[in-house]
Amino acid sequence: DGVIAGLQRVARGEEALNSTVSARLLRRMTERNTSGAALPESLTPRERQVLGLVAGGFSNREIGEKLGITTGTAKAHVEKVIGKLGASDRTQAAVRGVALGLVSQSTSEWR
Repeated sequence: DGVIAGLQRVARGEEALNSTVSARLLRRMTERNTSGAALPESLTPRERQVLGLVAGGFSNREIGEKLGITTGTAKAHVEKVIGKLGASDRTQAAVRGVALGLVSQSTSEWR
């Protein structure tokens, strides 16, 4: 129920996580950054844009269409973002992006 409620809040343009949870996630993510993951500042503007779309639930094909790039290029950007954030997959990258303040919790500007 918590996940569904969170997704419904995001769909309405609201925050998915309350400030306490967001702060806790941010603290945990920054503590883990010592693992060799790139600092958030090392993301290029395009990578931040791609991360926002990943956080919005867009597929590589949809990201490519929205940004006017090929699906392969979109996939390469997504993989680069995942690597720079030290994430294991796109979901973890999206969570880290939100926790680190790299993307807004509202994705309505892309819908």
